[in-house]
Amino acid sequence: MTHGNLQKKMDFSFLPWLLGLSFVLAACGGSKVKNPEILLEIPPDAGLYVLRGEIQENRLTLTLAARRLTGIHGIALRLSFDPRALGPAGFEPDPAWGAPHTASATREGVLIAGIAANPGGFSFDDTPVAWVHFRLLRRDIPVEIQFDAAHTGAVGSDGQRVSGLQFSGARLRPR
Repeated sequence: MTHGNLQKKMDFSFLPWLLGLSFVLAACGGSKVKNPEILLEIPPDAGLYVLRGEIQENRLTLTLAARRLTGIHGIALRLSFDPRALGPAGFEPDPAWGAPHTASATREGVLIAGIAANPGGFSFDDTPVAWVHFRLLRRDIPVEIQFDAAHTGAVGSDGQRVSGLQFSGARLRPR
């Protein structure tokens, strides 16, 4: 073998093609945005709170629960959220209410709902009261879903609003 044979140039003409293929594969595999993480912080004094959240395809379902509430005739709630990320898709009371009267309405960034049952007198202790459904419009921005304390509450069988009720919502954090 001569010295000239050792210094032959390698052919690197395949590198641009290989580099292009790498970019295509990365773009196809890495462009999917993951579902956001659902963060719940439930303080021990929360009387009405988000117990859990679940994302299936483009739908977010929040389970609303109540703690240490007895003799309840109804619950009214107002939830606020970022309308760029979520769109309201429904409100569903827990079957424990029997055949309750329900109502719900929405406006941009707000869901208003109520449950009332006759004769009332329901008790809740870390048990679901309703489910709220949202369409997941965007997964890439953080979202806070909060109870509006001035317009959320429980009414006892005596027709009086339960005083001192604390609330705890949920947050969605992009991954």
